[in-house]
Amino acid sequence: MKLNTGGAIQMILEKNIDMVSERAILLMALGSLQALEHQAITIDESQRILFSPYISTHLEKNKVNERVIDIIIECCELEDIFELIPTKYMQTLQILQNRIIEILKQYDEETRKRWVIIDEE
Repeated sequence: MKLNTGGAIQMILEKNIDMVSERAILLMALGSLQALEHQAITIDESQRILFSPYISTHLEKNKVNERVIDIIIECCELEDIFELIPTKYMQTLQILQNRIIEILKQYDEETRKRWVIIDEE
């Protein structure tokens, strides 16, 4: 059974990605990688969510830390790995997840009260 993602209540992760902390971007990347690993989303969907050159360029323009941008750029290459070296695909997902976890450990706890804003219009 597929869940309905429409409805009157919309959940917004800030209004602009440049307002989202690097930590939130890394958490979205980690979740996307785990979803790919468990085939809960497709590579195409992960590219629409976060793993695209458009997003990495936007992050660069907004002076996001280079190590975060590097992870996103590497994740943009997952489709190539899947198609050209399929035996390395799952290993690559694990390596990227581990790198993200190590980077996350270097950040202080997020003090923002809420990360997700509910817009009930």
